[in-house]
Amino acid sequence: MAVDIQADGYIILTDGGGIWKNFGKPDAKEMAQVTPEYLLGTKAGKNFPGSMGPKIEAAIRFVEESASKNGKKEAWAAIGDLKDAALIVSNQQGTLIRNNVDGNVVWREHAVDENVKPPRLTKDPPKYG
Repeated sequence: MAVDIQADGYIILTDGGGIWKNFGKPDAKEMAQVTPEYLLGTKAGKNFPGSMGPKIEAAIRFVEESASKNGKKEAWAAIGDLKDAALIVSNQQGTLIRNNVDGNVVWREHAVDENVKPPRLTKDPPKYG
């Protein structure tokens, strides 16, 4: 529907945040900005586990179809946590998916805090909205 109404942006709010590489592992890192091309060339765009997969697929589809069907090459999609909604649009939180990203991916720089550890999967994986 967002493509049909020629929206400039598409936001998917979750209870889990943006798109992470190696989520739950010590070397986990979050994508701040990423292209559909990069996502489709990785597990994130093809077989992302759990309920996050369809969200990523929908974001990719919106960005690609906005460009091909509507000529909106600057269309963007964003995925992030509901509590961060105001910060997602300015790309201070969550992941922004768009066609033009230098290097195809920009990793989020998280402040180093000895008390904050990257998310880790437990016996019960986190639920994404």
